[in-house]
Amino acid sequence: MLAEIQRVQFIAPSRWCVLAILNLDDGGEECTAVGYIGDPDSLIGAHVELDGFWTTHPQYGKQFKFEAARLRVPDTLVGMRRYLESPHFKEIGPVRAGLIIEKYGDKAFDVIKDQPHLLTLIKGITPARADLIHKDYMARERQQDTFNWLAAHGVPFKTSVRIEAELRGETVKELTENPYRLMELDGFGFLRSDDIARRVGLNPNSPYRARAGVLHVLHEQRQCGHSILSVKQIIHQAAKLNITAKAVRAALDDLVTTHSIELQEPLVGLKILWDQESNIAEWIAQRTECNLQPIQ
Repeated sequence: MLAEIQRVQFIAPSRWCVLAILNLDDGGEECTAVGYIGDPDSLIGAHVELDGFWTTHPQYGKQFKFEAARLRVPDTLVGMRRYLESPHFKEIGPVRAGLIIEKYGDKAFDVIKDQPHLLTLIKGITPARADLIHKDYMARERQQDTFNWLAAHGVPFKTSVRIEAELRGETVKELTENPYRLMELDGFGFLRSDDIARRVGLNPNSPYRARAGVLHVLHEQRQCGHSILSVKQIIHQAAKLNITAKAVRAALDDLVTTHSIELQEPLVGLKILWDQESNIAEWIAQRTECNLQPIQ
């Protein structure tokens, strides 16, 4: 269903929400949609493509229960105006949104994106305000690109919101180059990131994959109580992920450079664990300097 988000009727801490939407597939009829959509307040006026099904709630009646959402840029003058009226564009508001659409029509978004100085021809829009409008629009466009890119690679919308918020910047560009950056986030281990890397078409022999694989092995073994491993053990475990010994060696050197691991041949450990254990050993040594004799 193609819809326009009108208002938020309810939102739970889990980000599950009840939305009033216009069903653009059915002449703009207002109806109710329920599901996870991250930060709906920032999406007021946005056009979204919802995947789901109709259901009937025993108390609230007919609802569209969506399981996935993809943002779409409005392509009607009414939709464009509502989009610019949304809270995301703090420097516009209903009056200026109307003036922008009145002056530039279906080219309004192109003006905001590529020629924001033309906005100053509208009463009340200074060069500084035009610049802020441009920045807000570009930020929204990057956010939209991120959500849609992640959705195309099997990431739920509510998770996409968290990824975009935590990684910021040129998220799509960064994740296309190195999907294993997702491992910086809770809930994204090597296997899940590796699945996205395959969908993106990343070379399975990529140095990014080798480094991520080595870190995965170290974290997995940590869960088993092993804070330090031998290089031989790392190579053996990484082979199960189809990472060659040569790639492991190169990855170890790279991870030492970034201070992610400590390598003292033949031993390897996560830098933070290595330092903690070294500090504990030093603390114990300092407190046993009384020259106790071994038990006979």
